[in-house]
Amino acid sequence: ADAYFNCGMALESDGDPHTARWHWKKYLELEPTGTYAQIARAHLAEAAGGPYVRDHRAPRTRRAAKGNV
Repeated sequence: ADAYFNCGMALESDGDPHTARWHWKKYLELEPTGTYAQIARAHLAEAAGGPYVRDHRAPRTRRAAKGNV
């Protein structure tokens, strides 16, 4: 599981935040209370602009979130 976290960090550093997020989510699936879980959640929250929620569906757009679909 640590390899997923480390890949996420390397990918973020290399400018690929989308793939980094996938790796952090995978890490959290395998180790939700692991050594790096808080750090992974913090990176996911920062990337999403809010706290990480354990929901892997596509994010809603602002328009959809406001009910203006």
